[in-house]
Amino acid sequence: MSRVFDVEIVDTIAKANERVNEARFDTVVVEDKLPDGSGRSFLSTVRTLDSNCRRVLIAEADVPTEREVNPSYEQFLQKPVNVYTLMAHVERLTRRSDYQGTIQGTA
Repeated sequence: MSRVFDVEIVDTIAKANERVNEARFDTVVVEDKLPDGSGRSFLSTVRTLDSNCRRVLIAEADVPTEREVNPSYEQFLQKPVNVYTLMAHVERLTRRSDYQGTIQGTA
C-alpha cells in the first residue's frame, strides 16, 4: 500500500531556504547543483534547523569521504533517478520517522 504525500516544489535554493524557515518538513529532497547554490550546503542548513527532518540528495556522483565528514544527507540517489526509486526511498525514510505529511523538493 503506497502512501500519499503532500509535496512542495521550489526551483531555487533561495526559495527552499524561505520555505524551511517558514514551515516544518518531514523530508527534503534536493538536487546537488542548482543555479543559485549547492544542495549539500542547503541540506546542512536543514539539518541545523531541524535534526528530525529526513534529507535526500540527488547528484551525479557521491563522494563517500565527504559524507563521513559532513553527513548533511541521509540518502543519496545517483542521477538519473526515476520517480519510483525516489518514492521508495522517501517512503522508507518516512517509516523511520513520525511522518506528518509534507515533503519538499527542488526542481
